[in-house]
Amino acid sequence: MPTLLIEQDHFLKIVPVILDPDDEARWLDPGCVAPIKVLPCLRPFPSERMEAIPVSSLVSSPGNDGPQLIEPVPT
Repeated sequence: MPTLLIEQDHFLKIVPVILDPDDEARWLDPGCVAPIKVLPCLRPFPSERMEAIPVSSLVSSPGNDGPQLIEPVPT
C-alpha cells in the first residue's frame, strides 16, 4: 500500500521499494535468497520519514544523467 506522500497525483503510480536503512544489508546480501527472509523488507516506508523535493523535468528522460537531476528547483 503506497504511503500518503506517494498517493499525491503528481507521483507515478509505479512505486519503487524504499528500504529502511536497517534492511539494506539483508536486501543486498547475495546469500540471502529465501523469499521468507527478504519479503519482510517490502513494507510501506513511513511518509513522515520522507521528503518530497521538486526537481527538474529532466528526470523524465532515461537519457539524462548527472547531479543536476536531483537539484531542487524553485516552486
